[in-house]
Amino acid sequence: SLASAINRLVEETAAKFSPGANWVNVGFSQGGYAALAAADAPADNLLATIAIAPGDTELVNKNLRLMGIRPVDVAKMLKGKGVRFFPIVIAGALNAFEGVHASDFLSERGAELVEKAEQVTLPELTDFVTDVSGGELFISKADTKKMQNLLDEQRLELMEPKGPILVLAGDSDTTINREAVKSTIAAWQGKGV
Repeated sequence: SLASAINRLVEETAAKFSPGANWVNVGFSQGGYAALAAADAPADNLLATIAIAPGDTELVNKNLRLMGIRPVDVAKMLKGKGVRFFPIVIAGALNAFEGVHASDFLSERGAELVEKAEQVTLPELTDFVTDVSGGELFISKADTKKMQNLLDEQRLELMEPKGPILVLAGDSDTTINREAVKSTIAAWQGKGV
């Protein structure tokens, strides 16, 4: 899982540079998600977590999933800048989950953009998708079910982050939905987090 990967990184770094040291995990956007994931199963000596505009692993929100909408369907509705998160999330899924295979769903263009997502920053990736339709990422009979299910199991609302947590989300953010962040926090509070 993402939490164990981050915690391994922290443990190895702490062991090398300052064994037993306390640490604070801070992340922005997908890094905010990663910080919260790490707090779900924290490594020793985590003092606090700060997540700024945390992204999530959902390619399709819960209500759309219930209607049978797939990542491919959502992607087909997007063009240009709106497409840029798909290659990032797909790259993460391909790296994190052994059972997810690009050949099950990615087109040649999609594979190129996923590879690019592993090499460049988000603003740089935006330059590569300016004329791309989301539908171009996928083959005609794309099977994203396994990936969707695995990503859904990693959603923020299912986590139970430990320790002091500060989550920040802006009123005018056009990328991270503040209401979705508030809903996640409410779900955590309902579980006593």
